[in-house]
Amino acid sequence: MSYELDADWSASGNSDGYRCTPVGVCVHHAAGTSINMTGTFLANGTSAHYGVEPGHVRQFVNDDNGAWAAGDGWANNKLLHVECVNSAVGGDWPVADGTVDTLVEFLADKSREHGWGHLVVGENLYGHRDFYNTYCPGVLYARLGEITERVNAKINGEDDMPTLEEIWNYEITDPEGNTYPAYQHLSWARHYAKNGPDDTWDVELTDPDGNKYPAWQHLVWDRYYAMRQGAQIDALTEAVKTLAGMQGGDPEAVVKAVSDAVAAKLESIQVEVMSK
Repeated sequence: MSYELDADWSASGNSDGYRCTPVGVCVHHAAGTSINMTGTFLANGTSAHYGVEPGHVRQFVNDDNGAWAAGDGWANNKLLHVECVNSAVGGDWPVADGTVDTLVEFLADKSREHGWGHLVVGENLYGHRDFYNTYCPGVLYARLGEITERVNAKINGEDDMPTLEEIWNYEITDPEGNTYPAYQHLSWARHYAKNGPDDTWDVELTDPDGNKYPAWQHLVWDRYYAMRQGAQIDALTEAVKTLAGMQGGDPEAVVKAVSDAVAAKLESIQVEVMSK
């Protein structure tokens, strides 16, 4: 979890009490630039379960209690209500991308917690205007489809897989305590080997297990493992996409489809590598 989570219960009494485990979520814009919303809740006789701003989520009402948020009995008692802090007041009431990023991560966490599975707009993800004649959630209403796709990608685990760019930029600390990305270490190794004595590549290096191998062998292995890691990432991504598209299907058919997708991806990667 990359966001801070805290709570302010001072308006938690603005609730109908226990209702049930929520079956989805309703997105709102806060009509304000502060996550300190309880004063407004108490003054207006309203409430919400959570407020969101960049890197920060605040809870106001327990998940299993209804909130006075939507002007609709079903929505108040069946859904979690999330107020997104605005980045400016008035106009189209903009919401910062950082707030949307935090909202996406938070909704993925809540979907796992409450067993919602994938989010679907109009089934378990709504905007306030779906239940009441209001502008809310403002600019976020047009982004509900994007938010759904991003949340579902997190649930699938697609965005948790490292990319090849992330692998090559992985920071490695040298013996002197200096940290540089992996590609820089490899570039220096090539430079020093190319400009050093002819026997540079035969210098023996000791691995973490205490085994000694010539420098050229370490470099070959580094290239091999980097290529294999990239192939595994691509194959796993293909498997996740195939599996996500066959939810609820026959188990044996799902296993075969995933197996075929992985095999095809690995084969295509191998052909691509060998052709260079």
